Amino acid sequence: MADKFNTVEDIAEEYLCNSCGACSVICPENAITSRETVGGYLFPEIDEDKCTNCGQCPEVCPGIKFGDHLKENLPDDPFEGEALSAHLAKATNQKIFDNSQSGGAVTAILTHALENNVIDGAIVTTMKPGNPPRPESFIAKNPDELIEAQKSKYSPVPILKNIGTVLQKDLRIGLVGLPCHIHGLFNLYDKIPELKEKVEFTIGLFCDRALTLKAIDYLLSLADEVPAPKNLHFRDKQANGYPGSVKIFDRNNKEKVFPPSERKQIKNFFTPLRCRLCYDKICTFSDISIGDPWGIKKADKQKGESAVIIRNNTGKRIYDKAIHNKYLANTIINYEDVISGQKISSRKKKCCNFFLKWEKLNKFLPDYHFEVSGEEKKGHIQYRNKLCQSLRLDKFDSKTELIDYYKNNNPSN
Repeated sequence: MADKFNTVEDIAEEYLCNSCGACSVICPENAITSRETVGGYLFPEIDEDKCTNCGQCPEVCPGIKFGDHLKENLPDDPFEGEALSAHLAKATNQKIFDNSQSGGAVTAILTHALENNVIDGAIVTTMKPGNPPRPESFIAKNPDELIEAQKSKYSPVPILKNIGTVLQKDLRIGLVGLPCHIHGLFNLYDKIPELKEKVEFTIGLFCDRALTLKAIDYLLSLADEVPAPKNLHFRDKQANGYPGSVKIFDRNNKEKVFPPSERKQIKNFFTPLRCRLCYDKICTFSDISIGDPWGIKKADKQKGESAVIIRNNTGKRIYDKAIHNKYLANTIINYEDVISGQKISSRKKKCCNFFLKWEKLNKFLPDYHFEVSGEEKKGHIQYRNKLCQSLRLDKFDSKTELIDYYKNNNPSN
């Protein structure tokens, strides 16, 4: 049924686009850019004067389908994935660790790879200053640029758009992305086989969900005493320790700090629809998966550490070298503790219920190739309501109306 979509604009109209950027890479006419909707979605926009309706863009869209590479590598348990080992890790470089969201393991691994000529650059994401600020992906080529890209952005960003530069300039890269980005990358492997030789390794970030871009604008609206805010950290542990507070900056770096509750309480309201239908919380297709060490008793609850899952031999080679060369401090932990701490069993129940409710709304279901068991089918109206809430974000006439609605109603999370 994926052939019902002629272009990725059709997919976006069904709110199945996850803003990964794969479509812009495969388009032979360079006809695809991005547009931000009133609700904060970042959707593809096609230049009709350039588009030839070749049908390539839906073929790589992970929002609707898994291609051959994804199907061939789908784990027996798609929610848990496969693992060679699990670890607690933190950067030994104090600057990287202090600036990190958790333990700085991602930046430490990438820094080691750059400084030891494993890669020419790394696809990462920074929060670009502006009024309002917005996340932007780029190819970092030195450690300072990697530090600039630290901390999660919790927003849609089409990081795969950088793949065109990778191919054009014949770069060896490491790629840091969310599960949807890794899914899109694998779909690109189907169409661009030589790309696999350019990607030395992938680091997948644990992802409960993203937030639409209007979540940034809402948080900025709280800082009335910060004139013309220019940047935002969703989580900054330098303010009040791990796991980090919301921090807003003006052009003179004057700061306003808000408690983590301000970020947590808006999650359901600003969750993109496609995130509700994503099962892959801990990035099972990446070489290395990294995230917060929730539920791990050994983890440093004050300064932060990273939970690391080594998925395959490529990940093991990259990780072991970073440890050997003392870029990382490392403690081995049980993979089962990571699964428990990330509440994967709860994720499975929620995801399957969202599938069921979405199907009952007569909507197109993504192609995942696993069954929904009878136990998971016992859903509640809350799942339908959350799906409808995600669709409702674009029904407002303006950003101001959307933000005012949330402030006046403060929907329960």
